[in-house]
Amino acid sequence: MTASAGGVHGSSTITVIAGKPEVGDYFYSDGTWSSDLDADKKVIGIVFYTGNPAKDDQTLQSDHPECTHGLAVAISGDEYVPWQSAYSQYGRNVDEWINANTEFASIATSSNSDDNINKMLGYNNTCAIEAFNADPANSLWPVEAVQAVLQYRETNPAPAGTSDWYLPSIKEYIIMCYKETDAYAGTLPGSDNYDMLNAKLETLPDAQLIGTDGYGFYSSSTEEANAIDKAYAISFCYKMVATNSKDNSSLYSTRFILAF
Repeated sequence: MTASAGGVHGSSTITVIAGKPEVGDYFYSDGTWSSDLDADKKVIGIVFYTGNPAKDDQTLQSDHPECTHGLAVAISGDEYVPWQSAYSQYGRNVDEWINANTEFASIATSSNSDDNINKMLGYNNTCAIEAFNADPANSLWPVEAVQAVLQYRETNPAPAGTSDWYLPSIKEYIIMCYKETDAYAGTLPGSDNYDMLNAKLETLPDAQLIGTDGYGFYSSSTEEANAIDKAYAISFCYKMVATNSKDNSSLYSTRFILAF
């Protein structure tokens, strides 16, 4: 069986897990999960979605057909980082380069419910932005939010049989905050998963709670289609979906997820 991270393929051995995961399960460094904390294993994430995470994401389906169980959010990794600090020097959307130079799906969206705002595309988006960052022609205006993913992977290796860590799309952040629902810009009806995740993270001594600064703004891998200076973001504290300025380095954080 094959697995990959960032579109680079290689052989791996996949551990077969008995039993379906549940939202709120602890996810371990060996690729297993459990509802009750196993003190003999290392927790690296908390499950916040169950089902096929590649239902919208053909890149994830192609690279990781074994990842059909769900999504887990990392227990740490929050870092204030701009989405793309030099966006004005670049002068256009990253999505334009992706559409012209790759076969990845668009990373941009409007706020219409039939657009990418309503699709789980974080893996596709992260891989596409990695390709943008890797082009020497883009060395002066990289997307720092995805550079942070690469740094997190180095110090927090993901188990075989997973997608490796990636920056969520706005849809995946919406599920992380509330639950699977039709996506839209504005205030979400609740914060069911957000409340659950922080309750779980509180049981782990090395974990970072989500949204501890009182705002809880997190940048997604989804770009605003109609403005070169904006990317989609979520405020967990305010249960709000909005856009943020790409060069804001003091308010917007990142938290990574993986498919398994």
